[in-house]
Amino acid sequence: MHGMSLPLGVENKKEKVKSLPFWPNFVYREMIVWLVLVGILITVAVFLPPSLDKVADLMAPAPEGIKPEWYFLFLFQTLKIFPAKILFIDGDTVAVLLIALAFILFFFLPFIDNRPVDKKGKIITVIAYGVIAYAVAMTVWSLL
Repeated sequence: MHGMSLPLGVENKKEKVKSLPFWPNFVYREMIVWLVLVGILITVAVFLPPSLDKVADLMAPAPEGIKPEWYFLFLFQTLKIFPAKILFIDGDTVAVLLIALAFILFFFLPFIDNRPVDKKGKIITVIAYGVIAYAVAMTVWSLL
């Protein structure tokens, strides 16, 4: 018999023990219990939502003196050095787009640099060291 083992005393007596097959009976019973519990949870969440008091204003400026964790400081400092307007576009938007472009290029780096032994590979290595130096310099500058 496959499944859970019986207590030793029952195995020795050779009695017929009532059993419930795992599939499909036990699985269906468990599914019914979980669906009822999830239904109760969703009903409570819809009809009795938790209150957040004031609604959060996503466009409000950040409080003075707030800083992100150390691993985001170079991005924070990059946003701070961009001017308010560049031509007719917000400086923050330009900075975020440039940072996003850099991360996209980093993601596709294995496809761009598939032969690291030639001249192209050496240029990308130098660029990578430059990015690391930039991140370290911006982090140190933000900490000071």
